[in-house]
Amino acid sequence: MKLLVLSLMVCAAVASCPYQCDLSWSKYNGRLFKLFTNPSTWVEAQKHCVSLGGSLASIHIGAENEFVKNLSGSTKAWIGLNDAPQEGEWAWINSNQVDYINWCRGEPSNWRGNEHCVILAGTCWSDRKCSTLLPYVCVRKNIKSLT
Repeated sequence: MKLLVLSLMVCAAVASCPYQCDLSWSKYNGRLFKLFTNPSTWVEAQKHCVSLGGSLASIHIGAENEFVKNLSGSTKAWIGLNDAPQEGEWAWINSNQVDYINWCRGEPSNWRGNEHCVILAGTCWSDRKCSTLLPYVCVRKNIKSLT
């Protein structure tokens, strides 16, 4: 009986704080990050991140880039940078200022004129065709830190 009551209390607590209590997200500098390994297009990945209360990850300093790299390991993963509206004008999908860039050598290449979305490829970034199926990293505010 005690176990049942404890289980119900835990479930109630988690249900009352769905974002800040989800331990599958990793905290960095007041934001929560999570790698999703199901291959998706950039647009599908962004839609999924939005459904979770966030967006594809934006990266603003080298240490944050290192954190996201460690989170994704050797997996190439979508982040929220793109130049789809205007070629060469890179912007974060969540409208954050582009205050840090970390292109791989020779990037962005816009290979065949059709690479408008960005992946984290190890320690650096590369532009890719947005319809490529890849894992992705979402970010959202840590609601608990806002209270």
